[in-house]
Amino acid sequence: MKKILIADDDQDIVDATTLVLESANYQCCGVTQLAALTQAIDEFQPDLIILDFMLGSNDGLQITNQLREKEATMFTPIIILTGSFDIDELRDRPHKANDFIEKPFQLEHLINTVASYLPNDEE
Repeated sequence: MKKILIADDDQDIVDATTLVLESANYQCCGVTQLAALTQAIDEFQPDLIILDFMLGSNDGLQITNQLREKEATMFTPIIILTGSFDIDELRDRPHKANDFIEKPFQLEHLINTVASYLPNDEE
């Protein structure tokens, strides 16, 4: 089963995203603080990361760029969730994210976007 790490400072988003992705046969782990992200990556070893654009006061694009410098996450797909910025504007900024999803999102769009980077062998 493919593993997805969800990092969002809104516990409700983490819970809802986890519920949706687990129903699509993905194993999920959620964190709500930047301090827990590194430990979760080391312990959970995700196949894909869903990251809030603003994780607390931390810029998700900067976090993504830092993750790309680490061997464990250099090639891990990272999808940024945002509810506060225009996605086209974000795409124009320097970043190393694979994709963006705007909040609120359609459940089918979330599942399809994840599946495009992480085909689920269990389906």
